[in-house]
Amino acid sequence: FNSCALNVESRNYEEAEAICTQAIALLKQSHGPRLKVRELTSFALSNRGVARIKAQKDTAGISDLYEAVQISKNSLVTHNLTRAKEELSL
Repeated sequence: FNSCALNVESRNYEEAEAICTQAIALLKQSHGPRLKVRELTSFALSNRGVARIKAQKDTAGISDLYEAVQISKNSLVTHNLTRAKEELSL
């Protein structure tokens, strides 16, 4: 999960998208505590959304961010959505 965020920070958007997608798939198969799995899925979707927007995949990115907020209203996830909407003038 950290590599997803680190790749976004390092502007390796394609790599970040791939790692976040893999994290989301693994979380769907996880049998861990439900609340924690939902929170981590939300973070992974949010990070992938940011990576996609930075890679000019705006529709997919904003979709990920909206899904992330629906799963968890965490302040970081909400912030990422708000910032993306401002960047995209939505």
